[in-house]
Amino acid sequence: MLIHLILDTIDDPSDGLRLPSEFEPLTYDVTLVPDLQPGLSTHWQRFRGISKMTMFALESCSSLTFHSDELAINLANITLWETNTQQEVFVKDVVLDFQRTLVTIPDQAFEQGTTYTVLVPFASEMRRGRFYGYGFHHQPCTPGSESQCWYTQFASTFARNAFPCLDEPSLKANFTMKVGRSPAYRSLSNMPLLESVPLESGLPNEEGWLLDIYPQSVRMSPYLVAVVITEDYMAVESDPVDGGPITKVWAPRALIEKGMADYAAKIGPPLIQFYEETYGIKYPLDKMDMLSQTDQPGAAMENWGLMLFDNIWLLIDPQNNNQNERFGVLVTVAHELAHQWFGNIVTLNWWDQMWLNEGMTEYVSNIASHFIDPDIHTWERFYVEETQWVMYEDMDTRHHWAMTDPVTTREDIERKFGDFTYNKGGSVLRMVSQILTDSVFTAGLSTYLTAFSYSSTTEDDLFLYLEAAALEGGVWPQEGGPAGSLGETLKFWTNQAGIPLVTATKECSAAGGCNVSLSQQWLTWTPQQEERRWDIKVFLDSGDSAWVTRDGPEVTTLSLPGPLGPLVVGGTGYYRVNYGLDWWAEIAEVLRTDRDQIDPMNRAQVICDVLALEEAGHVSPTVLEDVLAYISQEDQFAPLLAYDQCYNMGERQREGQRKTKRKRQRQRQRQRQRQRQRQGHDHTVG
Repeated sequence: MLIHLILDTIDDPSDGLRLPSEFEPLTYDVTLVPDLQPGLSTHWQRFRGISKMTMFALESCSSLTFHSDELAINLANITLWETNTQQEVFVKDVVLDFQRTLVTIPDQAFEQGTTYTVLVPFASEMRRGRFYGYGFHHQPCTPGSESQCWYTQFASTFARNAFPCLDEPSLKANFTMKVGRSPAYRSLSNMPLLESVPLESGLPNEEGWLLDIYPQSVRMSPYLVAVVITEDYMAVESDPVDGGPITKVWAPRALIEKGMADYAAKIGPPLIQFYEETYGIKYPLDKMDMLSQTDQPGAAMENWGLMLFDNIWLLIDPQNNNQNERFGVLVTVAHELAHQWFGNIVTLNWWDQMWLNEGMTEYVSNIASHFIDPDIHTWERFYVEETQWVMYEDMDTRHHWAMTDPVTTREDIERKFGDFTYNKGGSVLRMVSQILTDSVFTAGLSTYLTAFSYSSTTEDDLFLYLEAAALEGGVWPQEGGPAGSLGETLKFWTNQAGIPLVTATKECSAAGGCNVSLSQQWLTWTPQQEERRWDIKVFLDSGDSAWVTRDGPEVTTLSLPGPLGPLVVGGTGYYRVNYGLDWWAEIAEVLRTDRDQIDPMNRAQVICDVLALEEAGHVSPTVLEDVLAYISQEDQFAPLLAYDQCYNMGERQREGQRKTKRKRQRQRQRQRQRQRQRQGHDHTVG
């Protein structure tokens, strides 16, 4: 067979970042055989394998395209055939697009409704240097160890760095994984091990090796495929829960023997049970493995049935009573397990709306964490450390971006793994849950998960099912609220960067009744020429509420009969509140004399808001000093955490921005390095 290699590298990888839509992947049969002695200091990623891809032609077309990156492919060994007839299709040309990591078989007559199989042998012989923790990669099994364990990190777009595939989240398929290893090692994958057979390689250094074969997976996205090869790891198996999966926590033997996996093993099964019962869908696999990795990129990864964690987010000494560290393990395990529903069963269609996976999971994992341990201050931490943190960031027009916005390159996709996806996404969803009520919000999520199981979605799908639940529950539309659909309202939060400032003033009568006036503006650190508006539901701690809409009157007036206690605009809204001078003075007086009249969470909000608003010039230093004068008397977790975290938050965020800048510089360096590696790659032509 003679194959001609054609190069088609483009300058702008954002042009046509998506695969053509002519083919739907059905199944993969993937073999991975790593070098288990790859060297310790150079991060050579040496492995080989075979990817057998079966695809259904959705329409007649003349080419078939898949992804491959940093993999050496002997082009003469690419085999293509019609699956049903086993009739081989002669491959005469292969087009490689290095920038977009695309491999195309052109000039063929692919017929609509026909199934095709492509078999691609490949190998990796890459020296990745410092930037090695993606795709299929190795690292010391334990710090300083000479033994090298192998792990996968495929999110977001790195499955293509391990085997040829159609590497997009919406292109789900069933995967059969096969893993070569020496008898001294153990492998794990998404599914339980089916059998181990002798590896027939003929290589002297692989004599006596085994091939672990795993059964076909559930239908899933390529970025969720997982393989781990470890040495001297042990597992703690959780106490069984009726009808639940076998749950194990894996870590190096010494850490297991110290009991450091016991806490994660304890909380895993009840978390799974909580999600099953709350959203009405059973966890679909027979097992759940949670594995500790010395240096897991991104802290943890939600691979279906085989989740990988950095040590500190999975393991904790049983003698360690530090509540902060214990909460870190609880909320991280809860987050990754929540992904088994939000992200794995139902997946975002494309990375521009990553908050559908990560923001949703960030919110519901806090619901589950509070359920497991009501005394660990889950919601106080979420409000201060996530909502208040990202609101501060969102005031900076130089650095913020919308929850839903386009991605232009693979490197730009990595940007979406940031605070505006996780923290703002979770905070906005919590606000929506308060607007619709928790029960209606949960009902909408349940029907959404059921309708789109094993499929992918956009924000329009989510909004449609939330609105259907709200209509059925009689909580939408709302009196005084937006006239349009729920989706139209929510898109002003998801498609528009920024945060609103609600200004609240009041006039009260001698009888105690008050007229509260509410208005909104776009809150930024520096003045802007344009104006942005939102549909905002404002809640007061009296239990009253009012809508301040984007196309409604400039001022919304709410009449409250008296007598009234001290009023504070509370709730879980994604906005800051500035009060009239008399109202600020009243709040400060109550805090000094009888602070318990104001709920601790509302005190936390007041503290963070007044600090941010003083820095932005919306309140005077005198108001700030007056409101915070009471703080030495404070004894509750939420306001103390708020004072600790929101005071000097700007300096911490600026340091974070400096780190982000350095990270992006490293990403650009990695991009240039990878481009040089791709273009110098040995693609053999036979």
